[in-house]
Amino acid sequence: MTKHDTKQQKTDSIIAAMCDGLKPVKCKRPCKNMAIWFVASVILISLIILLLGVRPEDNKLYEGVFLVKSVVLLFMSAVCAYSGFKLGIPDSPAKHRIWAAMCYGALVFWFISLGYTVYDISAEALLKEAYSGHVGCASVLTASASAMTVLMFVMLHDSFPVRPYVIGLSAALASTALSFVFTSYFCYLDTPEHVAIFHMLPVLVITMVFVLLARFFLKK
Repeated sequence: MTKHDTKQQKTDSIIAAMCDGLKPVKCKRPCKNMAIWFVASVILISLIILLLGVRPEDNKLYEGVFLVKSVVLLFMSAVCAYSGFKLGIPDSPAKHRIWAAMCYGALVFWFISLGYTVYDISAEALLKEAYSGHVGCASVLTASASAMTVLMFVMLHDSFPVRPYVIGLSAALASTALSFVFTSYFCYLDTPEHVAIFHMLPVLVITMVFVLLARFFLKK
C-alpha cells in the first residue's frame, strides 16, 4: 500500500466518522405537500362554515368582484404554500430568492390592500367599528389561520429550513389568504371599516406573529 493510499484511507475514515449518525435530508415534493396542505385546509374551513352557516345574503357570494378577489387570494395562497415547501428544500440561493420575493410581494399586497381600504374612512368610523364587538369573524379567522400555519410547520418539520423566517412568512400568508376568503362566506358585514379592522388587520398580525415563531417551530 502506497503512502497515497494510506492517506486516502485515513481521509475516508475521518469523513465516515464525521458523517456517522447524520440523517439525509428528505427532499419531499413541494407540489404534493402543497396539494395535501391545501385540501386539508379547505376541508377544515368547510367544516367551520357548515357549523356557523352561510351568510344570509348568499347572492353576494356570486358577484363578479367577489369571485375575482377570491380567485386572486386562492392563487396567492397556493403560491405562498408552494414557496414555503420549496424553501424547505436545499437549493441554490438564486432560486430561494425567487420564492422569497413572491412571499414579500404577497405581504406588500396586504399592506396596500389595507391602506386602500381605509383611505377614505375617518378615524372616528374606525374607532367606532373597533369597539363594536364584532369579533366573531376575527376569532374564527385567527383560529383557522393559526391551525393551518401550524399544520404546514408540522409538515415541514423533517425538511431543511435554510430561511425559517421566510418559511414562516409564506406559511402564514398562505393560511391567512385562505381564511380571509372563506370568512366572507359566513360574515355578513361588508363595510370597509369592518373588513379593515376585523379581517385585514388580523391577517397582518397573524403573519407577524408566525414569522417570529418560525424559528421555534422549525428549529433542528
